[in-house]
Amino acid sequence: MLPDMSQRVDHAPPTLHAEVDPGTEVEVQIAFDRSWSTGFVVTQVTDSGYILRRASDDSELPRPIPFAAVRHRRRNMWWV
Repeated sequence: MLPDMSQRVDHAPPTLHAEVDPGTEVEVQIAFDRSWSTGFVVTQVTDSGYILRRASDDSELPRPIPFAAVRHRRRNMWWV
């Protein structure tokens, strides 16, 4: 079961959600330790956040993820 991230992550201003379009690969911030997890794709943009699909099993997450908890997937991870 996914934690209710809307209680832990501040919402970004509504104008920021236009930066990530459906079909974009993104990372999601984990509320527990504030790390970023890869493997998600935006399927829909709503007034309350992004609807995401998990790439590993093609499952859509059950509720919107707040705008502030989603960012574009980073391609270059030179420190790893």
